[in-house]
Amino acid sequence: MSARKIFFNDKPLCLSQVDGKRVLVSTADCKIYMVDPPYTGKKLLFEGLSPISCVEHQNGEIFFGDWNGCVYRMSIDVNERDSCTGNINTDENSMKGGINLPSDGTCPSVTTKRIKNVQNEIEKKHQESADSSSKKEIERVKNVFIKNAIIKSMKIFNGNVYVGINQKLIIMDKNLQVKTRINLNNKILCFAVINDQLYMGMSIPSILRFNNGKIEEIPTAHQSSILCISTDENGDIVTSSADKTLMVNNRVVYTGAEWIRVCLCLYFTDGNAVKKRTGKDSSTLFVHEGYVVGLQQNEEWLFSIGLDRCLTAFRKDGKMKMDVLGDWDEEEEIKRLNDEFG
Repeated sequence: MSARKIFFNDKPLCLSQVDGKRVLVSTADCKIYMVDPPYTGKKLLFEGLSPISCVEHQNGEIFFGDWNGCVYRMSIDVNERDSCTGNINTDENSMKGGINLPSDGTCPSVTTKRIKNVQNEIEKKHQESADSSSKKEIERVKNVFIKNAIIKSMKIFNGNVYVGINQKLIIMDKNLQVKTRINLNNKILCFAVINDQLYMGMSIPSILRFNNGKIEEIPTAHQSSILCISTDENGDIVTSSADKTLMVNNRVVYTGAEWIRVCLCLYFTDGNAVKKRTGKDSSTLFVHEGYVVGLQQNEEWLFSIGLDRCLTAFRKDGKMKMDVLGDWDEEEEIKRLNDEFG
């Protein structure tokens, strides 16, 4: 079996795609990394003050949200080696150059004073090897404070940025100007775009659809929170839930031992395991040491991130299974996820 592992200093929280080859990983130690072929190392793109829970990429810009209720937009050419740190390092021990945001933990909108403060920090970091592009770095990052709460979900859709925070749906333009705030009865845990419509999985057994400015409720047979929404090779809607079931068009196709945190076409997770549906059956591809919290794929590779601080790149044509054994406190992690989802 062809599988490659990349480890992080802290737990990865979000996995998203840049293009057909590259993926982004955000972590609990406030960083964003890019991983590209041959999937043997990582590049630091950003370092902030708070765990980064959501990352989206579109047209050379990265949009992300953190646990302090801040949304960021970072313009970056992922084809170049320069980043928000001024210099991407693949050596984890040397990754100390990220932009440090205000030390008081606040996250105001970008102002001239704020730009100057962060610019001064960058200049200090580069005082021994001044980079002519360093002063431009802060101009590539913009942020806005929404509310002092965890941003749980984010999606770019029809030219806008949709953000789930507390019991609200925030719609922003790509300049991070808030256009609409919609009060909801529950929290949005995930987004999915299906047939040019935005679907939202809620913290109760409910799926909402945002259609032409209106919110509609979609029937679901799940008995608990909707953790992920996807489609399969036939275009049918696939949903996974904290009730430990995987459904296709509201029909149970798999019942697991743990929360099914992620579903992605024919792939899905069951606690620590990454699985694949084949007809009416399913098989385990590999097992993380911690709860699996993200899946992405391209034509050749399947990527997963787990709370074992690991990204695994699994070659789809691999014929062998891989089990990763380790000591993991399952009850403690499920309690944390319960606290997080509220």
